[in-house]
Amino acid sequence: MGFISFTAKLQKYLLQPRLLLLQNLLKRIPLQPFHLACFYLFLLDEIPALPLNPNRRLGEIRRGGPREVKELLRCENKPEIFCRRFEKGEQCLVVFMKEEIAGYGWLSYAPVYLEERYRYPVQIPPDTVYIYDSYIVPEHRRKGLWLQLIEQEIYFMKKIGRKKLLVMVDDGHERSIKLHRRAGFYPVKKIFYFRLFGKRFFKEKNIGKTEI
Repeated sequence: MGFISFTAKLQKYLLQPRLLLLQNLLKRIPLQPFHLACFYLFLLDEIPALPLNPNRRLGEIRRGGPREVKELLRCENKPEIFCRRFEKGEQCLVVFMKEEIAGYGWLSYAPVYLEERYRYPVQIPPDTVYIYDSYIVPEHRRKGLWLQLIEQEIYFMKKIGRKKLLVMVDDGHERSIKLHRRAGFYPVKKIFYFRLFGKRFFKEKNIGKTEI
């Protein structure tokens, strides 16, 4: 039984996308002198019919502010990051299920957003809103809340007079790619990230709508 379990886990591990497999192997190197990643920028420039999922209206989404930091901490323990974002004027939409927090999504419309994980400078055009750090707590996933969050981000974008949404999606996260595709997003750029002994390098490639 133990051998069968080990074999099944090994097969699942080897079926990961090559990049994720390599990333997991690199994490095992002491001090991690080398790190690599790949991610995409997805664009929504044609507003889809709303609501995106009219048959599932479970949650309530509200604009958040500094007073909601305690609520946000129930999702992820990042108090300094949340406070810093509010201080910079970033916008947060908070998802509730029966008055209990179920997730959030952050938005920026500054000219440049410095991505927190890779320190990649995302250029945000004047007609665009950038979506980042969207999160739904595990027990409320696969219920349609993510699509409701995207709807509210579209409404927010229209309210401030902008026309497009931009979002970053990690390579290999097939579910996230499918969800964004379903909402009408398409890939516009592929970015390779390398970090060697603390120095970061990026290689960008413009791509077509159907490339992934």
